[in-house]
Amino acid sequence: MLGGMSYFPEELLIRNIGQSGASQGYLIRTLGTRISLTQSAIGVLLNGLQGEDLTLRISAALALGKQSILSESALQALTGALQDKNEDIRRSAAEALGSQSTLPESTLQALVGALQDEDEDVRELAAEALESKSILSESILQALVDALQDENEDVMYSTASVLEKRPTLPESTLQVLVGALQHEDRDFRFSAAEALGNQLALSESTLQALVGAMQGENEDARFSAAEVLGKQSTLPESTLQALVGALQDKDEDVRGLAAKVLENQSILSESILQTLVGALQDENEDVRRSVAEVLGKQSTLPESTLRALVDALQHENEDVRFSAADALGNQLTLSEPTLQALIGALQDEDWRVRETAVDALGKQPTLPESTLQALVDALQHENEDVRFSAADALGKQSTLPESTLRAFIGALQDNDKDVRGPTVTVLEQHATLMFMAIPSLSSSAIETLHRTFFVNYGSKYSASLWVQGNQLFCHTVQGLKKMDGLCTEDVIKVIEAFDLVRKEANLPLIKE
Repeated sequence: MLGGMSYFPEELLIRNIGQSGASQGYLIRTLGTRISLTQSAIGVLLNGLQGEDLTLRISAALALGKQSILSESALQALTGALQDKNEDIRRSAAEALGSQSTLPESTLQALVGALQDEDEDVRELAAEALESKSILSESILQALVDALQDENEDVMYSTASVLEKRPTLPESTLQVLVGALQHEDRDFRFSAAEALGNQLALSESTLQALVGAMQGENEDARFSAAEVLGKQSTLPESTLQALVGALQDKDEDVRGLAAKVLENQSILSESILQTLVGALQDENEDVRRSVAEVLGKQSTLPESTLRALVDALQHENEDVRFSAADALGNQLTLSEPTLQALIGALQDEDWRVRETAVDALGKQPTLPESTLQALVDALQHENEDVRFSAADALGKQSTLPESTLRAFIGALQDNDKDVRGPTVTVLEQHATLMFMAIPSLSSSAIETLHRTFFVNYGSKYSASLWVQGNQLFCHTVQGLKKMDGLCTEDVIKVIEAFDLVRKEANLPLIKE
C-alpha cells in the first residue's frame, strides 16, 4: 500500500489523506509513525481529530500522541477532546497527552477533571498522564486533594495513584492522605499509604497523625500507618515512644510492623531502651519476643539493658530466651557475667537458644579464661547437644590456650560424631600448637590423637611425624616444626604411642 513505505514523501501522504477512501485511517496512522512532522502534517491530523469519522478521529489522536513535542494548538485540541461524548476519543486524547513530557496548567487541570470520567480506561490514562509529570503546581495538587474526597471510590483511587508517585507533597495533602488510611476501601487505603511512604521526609505533625492512626480502632488503618512509619529511617522521640506502645497492640501484624520500625532505627535513646526493658516482663509472650528482637538490632546497649537481657535468658518462654540470646550476640563486647550467662544457655532445652548462645560466644574476639574453662567443662556434659555447642563455641575462637586444646583431644573420644566433628575442626585450626603439645600428653591421649586425627584425616591435612637423632619433628601445613626441649623419655613415649596406632592401621612405623 502507498503509505506502507516509510520513505514515502510526507507531502504525498498528506495529499492522499485529503481524498476520501477507506485508506485514510491507515495513512494517518502511517503519518503518525514519523518521528517529526511538519506543521502542515500536524494540521491535517488536527482536522482529522475534529472531523466526523470516528475511526479517523481516533487515529488522528493517537498519531498526535506519537509526537514528542506538540504545539499549543495541538494540545488545546487534545485537551478539548477529553470532553468528547465518545469514550474512545477521550481515551485516545488522554493517552496522547500522557506522551508529552510537559503540559500547560490548563491541560493538567483538564486531566484532573478526567479522573472523574465515567469510563475506567479514561480515568486510568488520565492518572498515568499526571503521574508521568515530574512537577505539578500547588493548584493542581489541591485539585487532586479535592478529588480524593470524591464520593466515587474509583475517582478517589485514581487520584491516590497519582499522588503516590510524588516524592514531595504539601502538608495539607499529607494530612488528607493520613485520613484516607481510615477509608473502607482497601485499594484506596493502600494507595494513600504508598503515597505517604514514598515521601522523602514527613513532618512531625504528619508523624503524630500516623501514630494516632496506629492507636485507632481501625485495624487496617493501624497496619497501614505502621507500614508508612517503617519506611522512615529516622524518627523523633515522641514517635518512637508511640511505636514502643504499639508493641502491645492486640493485632499481631501491627506489633510486628512496630517492631520492624524500631529495628530500623540505628540508635535508640536511653529512655526508649528502658521502656523496652520494662516490656520484656509483659505477660504477652508475643510482646516480649518483639521487644527482644528490637533490642537485638542495637549494636551497643547500656549495662542495665544487658542485665535485663541476661535475666530474660531464664524466662520460661523459649522464644524470649532465644531473642535475648540473639540480642546479646549482636553486642561487640560482653562482660564476664554476661558471658557466664550465655555459658548457662548452652544447656537450654531449646536448640535455637543453644545455637544462638554459641554464636554469641563465638562472635567475641577473645574469651576470658574462666569462660573458656566453662566451655571445656561443658565438653564433658551428659547431653550430647550441650557438648556439641561447647565444642562449636570454642571452635570459633582464633586463639586457644594449650590446656583447652588438651581438653579437645580428650573430646576426640566422644561417642557422638557431631561432637567429634567440631573437635577435629578446632584441632585443624590450631595444628601447630597441637603438635607442640603432644609430648606433654599422656600415652593414652597421644594414641587417641593419632588414631582419631592423624590416621583418619592424615591424607587431608598431610600431617606426619618422625625422629632424627634424638629430636622429634612434625610436618604441618605451616611447614616443618621441631619440638624443642624434649627429653629422651618424651621422645620414646610419643614414638611408642604413634607406632602402636600405626601398626593397627598397617601404616609404616616411625621407629627407625
